[in-house]
Amino acid sequence: MYIISAIFSFLILWLSVKIFLILTTEIDEMEEIKNNNIAISIVIATLISSMALILSHPLMTLLNGLVAAPVILDSGLQEHLINTPVFLQGVIELGLSLIGGIAVFFISFRVLNVLTKNINEISELKKNNIAVAILSSSFILSIMILVKSTLIPANDILGFTLGATDNGYDDILFAILRIVLLLLLSSTIGFIVIWLSMKCFFLLTKGIDELKEIKANNIAIALIVATLVISASLLIEHSIITLLSGLVKSPEIGKGLMDISNIK
Repeated sequence: MYIISAIFSFLILWLSVKIFLILTTEIDEMEEIKNNNIAISIVIATLISSMALILSHPLMTLLNGLVAAPVILDSGLQEHLINTPVFLQGVIELGLSLIGGIAVFFISFRVLNVLTKNINEISELKKNNIAVAILSSSFILSIMILVKSTLIPANDILGFTLGATDNGYDDILFAILRIVLLLLLSSTIGFIVIWLSMKCFFLLTKGIDELKEIKANNIAIALIVATLVISASLLIEHSIITLLSGLVKSPEIGKGLMDISNIK
C-alpha cells in the first residue's frame, strides 16, 4: 500500500503540474525555474501543495477500496480483492478533484489578475517579482483550502449512493453533479470572501498602498497580506462548510454502504 500510494501520488501530482504548464501558455515555467526564477518556483510549489491538499481524500478513498473486509463463508474465511463501491468512489472523486482542482487553481490565478488591475501578474512573475508570487500563491492556496473542506460531505454522499443497492445510474450522476455544484459554489464564495477581506484591509491601512508596494517587490507587505488571506480562509472555513452542507441531505438508515435497517 505504501508503494502504491507513493506511485499514485507521484503520477497525479506530476499530471497536475503538466496540465497547468499546458494551460499557462504565456510562461515557460520550466525554463524560468532553470534560470533561477524564484517567483515562478513559488507558484509551482503552491500548485503542488494545493493539489496534494485537494487530492489527499480521494486518493485515500481509492486506496481504501483495495482493502476489502473479509467475509465469513461456510467454507471458511475468504477475502475480496477489492471493495468495488469504495474503489469506484475513489476513482470518480480522484478524476473530479484533479480536473476541478486544476480548474480552480488556474481560474483563481486569472481572477486575481483581473481584480488587481494595476498589477500584471504574469509579467511580474517573469521579472522574478517574489512579492507578487507570494500574493498570488496565498490567494490561490486560500481558495483551495475552502474547496477541499467543502467537498468532503459531497464525496461521502457519493459513497453512500454507490453502496446502496437500489440506486441507479441517475442517482450516481446526481451525486456527481452535486460534487461539481459544491465545487463551483465553494470556489465562488471563496473568491468573494477572500477578496473582500483584502479590500477591507487595504481600506483600513490608508497609509500604505499595498498593491503598489507589492508591484515594487516589497516582500514584507506581501507576507502580511498573505497572512491575512490565509487566516481569513481558516476563519471562515467552518462557516462555509456548514452553509454548503445544507445542500447535502444525509442518507437514510439502511441506504448506506452498510445495511443496518434490519438490526433489532
